[in-house]
Amino acid sequence: MDLSKESVAVLDHSKIGVRNLYKIIDLNEINIIICDEKYPLEWWKTLENNNAEWIYK
Repeated sequence: MDLSKESVAVLDHSKIGVRNLYKIIDLNEINIIICDEKYPLEWWKTLENNNAEWIYK
């Protein structure tokens, strides 16, 4: 992720807030998130602080 200009995450709502034994990327390292639902309210500040875009339909 360090070499890319943008990081895009594509996920469905069932992945939001799930904790696992591994981590792929921090939320603050993602530029664009594409999901089937709106972002969780507790993520709003992090998304805004990092100029991340959340796209949902």
